[in-house]
Amino acid sequence: MWLLFGFISVALPLLGISLRSKGKLKELWPFSLGSFLFYALLCMDHLFTIRRRCFSGDFGGIEDTIGAVLLIAGAAAIAVLFVNAIALALSHEKE
Repeated sequence: MWLLFGFISVALPLLGISLRSKGKLKELWPFSLGSFLFYALLCMDHLFTIRRRCFSGDFGGIEDTIGAVLLIAGAAAIAVLFVNAIALALSHEKE
């Protein structure tokens, strides 16, 4: 599920940028807000997965995957911030 949340969190601002360039959209903030909400869902999904593994006693599995989980969450944060910064710059561009 986290993969879907990650793709949506990056795709929403790109969709807003595309619609704005075609002249069908004036405001990009709803797409940016949705992007950050889906990023929060990605992080929550990771945390609930760790919680479930912890309560089932799978500490070895947590130790094996925690590095990848942190890398994914960090890379997604960088991607979401970068795409939303571009959307913010385009929304404040003088016409």
